[in-house]
Amino acid sequence: MGHEVVGVDIMDGFLEIALDFKNKFDIVLLLFTSFGYFSDEENFRVLKNVYAALKPSGHFVLDVPNTEFL
Repeated sequence: MGHEVVGVDIMDGFLEIALDFKNKFDIVLLLFTSFGYFSDEENFRVLKNVYAALKPSGHFVLDVPNTEFL
């Protein structure tokens, strides 16, 4: 359908390469509670990498759990 999809999973060493892209994507999705498992510094690096990976008009969707529901 004309969409290019890139997936990154959590495995040893993947944090170093995760989203190591520059102005590449229209949208970055972090779904199904896939954020927040690292130290604060590493989590911040993930967010900086998301920002760098997005095109100037790109969108970031972050799925976070509702702690009241959990």
